Amino acid sequence: MTELFFLIGAVLVALAVWWPLNAYARAGDALPKATKPMIVASLAAAAIVGMYFVVGSPGLPGGSQAERLRALAARNPETFTPMEMTAVLEDAAKRHPNDARPLIFLGRIEASMGRAEPAQRALEEALRRDPNSVEAMIELGRVLVAAAQGEVTADARALFEEAGARAPNEFLPVFYQALAARQEGRSADARRLWEAAQARLAENDPRREMVRQMLAEGAQR
Repeated sequence: MTELFFLIGAVLVALAVWWPLNAYARAGDALPKATKPMIVASLAAAAIVGMYFVVGSPGLPGGSQAERLRALAARNPETFTPMEMTAVLEDAAKRHPNDARPLIFLGRIEASMGRAEPAQRALEEALRRDPNSVEAMIELGRVLVAAAQGEVTADARALFEEAGARAPNEFLPVFYQALAARQEGRSADARRLWEAAQARLAENDPRREMVRQMLAEGAQR
């Protein structure tokens, strides 16, 4: 049962990869209108993964907080509010002190609620727990970009570069490096990176259209 929850959570997280583009949209560039549904998908993913941690560790201590968490475990994760998801993941992070995953999902939830500082703290702690976590690097970079109103800061770019070096087939690290190059006026680098990002996407991936638009805009400049 716990493995099923985790598998479902992983699939939904994969569907939520457009969430970080919300910051880019706020910066003034036109993007597909799928951002809001992707935020919802991300929240649902984090909720289900949080449910995995609760169900997977039945030995919760007594007390009202534990009772509330047990009550959450009996509910459909899709009915969780963001605050309930946060409570589940915070508890999971405490009970799994060597596991970065609950903090990664907690960071995603906090960021989706516009709580940049708690999101950053959670993801920085996730990286302390697992310095090699590509997912934590990407999520923290996304939070830094959102906090900077869509600007890919030097710290965020360093995270994306490290994530890209560790996972050369991942789309998001290259996407953000391309965005950084575009913002810095490095047109040739931006085009090379957009093309590299596009090559990481399947032919039927809807994000290909967004990258195509970025390439077209670059060619017009």
